[in-house]
Amino acid sequence: MLILPLILKNSFKVKTIGGRVRFGEGVGSIWWRQLNHIRAGVGLAEPTWLVDNIVRKVGDGSNTLFWEDAWLLDVPLAVSFSRLFELSENKNVTVREMCLLGWEADGGAWRWRRRLFAWEEELVGECVERLANFVLQVDISDRWTCYKGQPSQEECPSGYRYFLCGLVW
Repeated sequence: MLILPLILKNSFKVKTIGGRVRFGEGVGSIWWRQLNHIRAGVGLAEPTWLVDNIVRKVGDGSNTLFWEDAWLLDVPLAVSFSRLFELSENKNVTVREMCLLGWEADGGAWRWRRRLFAWEEELVGECVERLANFVLQVDISDRWTCYKGQPSQEECPSGYRYFLCGLVW
């Protein structure tokens, strides 16, 4: 286990979700808040530069949150399928855990707080369609990488992952 998340949590009183450090407004030291402003694009000529140029690549899925990380679409599934996220019983599950539980239409990954209405079941169908062609790569770890036209993965400093969505692992 990495010690950095523990140090950050204890030193800066940052929020954690599923054991992962998350940025929050008004939390921690001045330094920590400034990092959050940079991630959010405050004061930058192109406020979305970082978000527009860094992408999450899922390998084995063990370090990527299924609902809250933008890994399948340009936005997190919690945004694209907000109704399903609200009804889900497993909000902090990883991509790997969801896949292993079975994310097909009748799979064990879909656990709801209540019975779904017909239109909500259609949303599940849409989400399942998007997941149909995705395959985990068991020998590759999840990683951040730069978009085409940007520096290679080796040239893309790992510090960007702090700014993009506040993850430390």
